[in-house]
Amino acid sequence: GLVVRGGALIGGTAESFHDHRIAMAAAVAAIRCSKPVTIRDADTTAKSYPAFYEDYRNLGGSVDVV
Repeated sequence: GLVVRGGALIGGTAESFHDHRIAMAAAVAAIRCSKPVTIRDADTTAKSYPAFYEDYRNLGGSVDVV
């Protein structure tokens, strides 16, 4: 089997590479970060889930456009 181990999530910058799945995964991971997370090209989520950030906010996530 595969075992993956890592430390605590801190924060930083995530490059989405224009991939909606990476942007959404980074946003979800940001919930557990102790510092802010900047997601480059975060609006790429509109490709598959146009209301992603609206729903993210409604579930308690914090989003700021910079």
